[in-house]
Amino acid sequence: MRPLFAQIAIALLLVTACTPTPPAHAEPAQPTPPEQEATPAHQDRPLARVAVVGASASAGFLCMWPDDPRPVSFDRAFGAMLADPGASRVTLHATPMFFTRSHAIGPALLDRALRENPTLLIALDYLFWFAYGDVDARGGFLADEHERDELFELGLAQLARFDGPLVVGDIPDMSPAIGLMLARRQVPEPATLARLNARLRAWAAARPEVVIVPLHDMVEQIRRGRGLRIGAHSWTAEQTATFVLPDRLHPSPDGQIASATIVCDLLTAHVDGIEASDFDTRADNAERRLKAPD
Repeated sequence: MRPLFAQIAIALLLVTACTPTPPAHAEPAQPTPPEQEATPAHQDRPLARVAVVGASASAGFLCMWPDDPRPVSFDRAFGAMLADPGASRVTLHATPMFFTRSHAIGPALLDRALRENPTLLIALDYLFWFAYGDVDARGGFLADEHERDELFELGLAQLARFDGPLVVGDIPDMSPAIGLMLARRQVPEPATLARLNARLRAWAAARPEVVIVPLHDMVEQIRRGRGLRIGAHSWTAEQTATFVLPDRLHPSPDGQIASATIVCDLLTAHVDGIEASDFDTRADNAERRLKAPD
């Protein structure tokens, strides 16, 4: 086992010890009494109730500053960019253990998120382990590369349960993490990645409220040592070089803030009821808020 992998594996075990794993079969949500019926998402501000659902990147695994041990999870980074934080509730439904049983943990996390009656769902890395991993759609060993298609359809079917604005990341090529955080058997072939991302685009094309974050292209640009421009913001090659941790899989705090900035820009451009004035996307302000005492 390589030294870096050993250190990260120990960190994962520590996080696992204090991170509850969703049950394989979550309890069904109880029906809401008529007098307390949930308000349909489209009748509220899109930023009123934001639910973040996903895996280790959303959970902020290993994503922290040396002088602040609190994980920079995506919900915290996004919340730090809200111009009026008191007008929104941002909740997190994510676990670093997603990779162990994506077929069961994914639906359980969606159950939790939907109980919040969200007006906006952010699922940047939710589909990642419906493409990667070595577990099939029924929890067995993934024996054939094309079984990833069935697993991916399960992930899409879960996201389809939400009727409202949805931000979802496509599937990046994280093969450089093989031998660090990923085993080779967990990584889809390039042709599979291309096929699954094409499927995601076709799925989203029929759903006007779905916004895709182009993680695949973003990661490729960073890996080639290039700058990045999406929406109203841009970053130099020197800045993007700090966006991914040495494990070559998870975002750094700077990367998490950049991801939140991109989501803010895409929401402003594509979701009715969200304006640029709803956000303060200055990175220094976000970092200051994230480091402020609780």
